[in-house]
Amino acid sequence: MKPAESEESPCTAVYRRPYRDRVIHLLALRTYKKPELLARLQRDGVMQKDKGTLGKILQQVANLNLKDNSFSLKEHLFQTLQTDWPGYTEMDREKLKVILARKYIAIVSLEQRQHYKDDFNAEYEEYRNLHFQIDKINKDFTQFYEQWKSLIPGSEAYQGSPSYSEMKSRCQYLHKKLSHIQNQISEFDKQ
Repeated sequence: MKPAESEESPCTAVYRRPYRDRVIHLLALRTYKKPELLARLQRDGVMQKDKGTLGKILQQVANLNLKDNSFSLKEHLFQTLQTDWPGYTEMDREKLKVILARKYIAIVSLEQRQHYKDDFNAEYEEYRNLHFQIDKINKDFTQFYEQWKSLIPGSEAYQGSPSYSEMKSRCQYLHKKLSHIQNQISEFDKQ
């Protein structure tokens, strides 16, 4: 049932999407317990025909963790996700990119292999530059360790470069992504 219009009215684009797709795109971001998932879906609105179908859909698209009764998306469905899903915030899209980078799907064609190779080449130089900068910063940290211990906690010098953590995070992401791509290409080339 579509909720009454209010400040939290449902996104029409999401509301009109198939209920199954809505469940899949929510489970792609994190695990949910059934009541949490139902509440999240109802917030965007539930069509009358979809009421009572969540259990059946979860059997099709999710794995149940019996320890905490939570549901997670089945692995093979990650390749069906739309990264531009209208219900996703920009943060959700970034989170999904990281999740999908940990998954980047077996290569089955030369076209797909080329896509992976192009993706690798497009970001490899950035990865190398970030890695070099982080290594340099790590050496600086090691060199100044004794000085750091004498600094006042909370000062800018004590905390280091504010962009360091962002660079390190991006470098770790690229390292995992590029390693995965390299492995996928190697697996394809062995065929």
